[in-house]
Amino acid sequence: MTPISRRPTLIQQIYGYAVCLITIVVALIAVTQLINATFDLSRPAQFGRYGYEPGAATFEQYRVEHAVQPADPRTGQPAVTIPDSALRRAFDEDRAARVAYAHWDATKSLVTHSLLLVIAVALFVMHWRWLRNVGDATPPSASPEYSAS
Repeated sequence: MTPISRRPTLIQQIYGYAVCLITIVVALIAVTQLINATFDLSRPAQFGRYGYEPGAATFEQYRVEHAVQPADPRTGQPAVTIPDSALRRAFDEDRAARVAYAHWDATKSLVTHSLLLVIAVALFVMHWRWLRNVGDATPPSASPEYSAS
């Protein structure tokens, strides 16, 4: 009776290399998201997640967008012009809220993608070492290929 060989099966190899490939892709995505979050954190007031947000950029733009409230079509009330002091307070509150949210969102992204990167690297290292050692449990002399008949 010949001893059972511990050579890696095709299924083991496919599984191991697939996990390694997937972890490399996940790590690349995590690094890209870390870079994006770092840029978002550096200028949270000027840029949103999907592009430029003019409402938070300057008071002049905010005034153009919000200074005149449209007339009410149901009652026929004329348009209302809001004074600059009230607009400035609203602009400052809106800007502070946007900056706080952008800062929180970028920080959350940094933490979650850093953890994702650490997990991907750990899984890659674990599976790569497993792939290298999966066939080393039995010496070649005990394998049926090398035994004398």
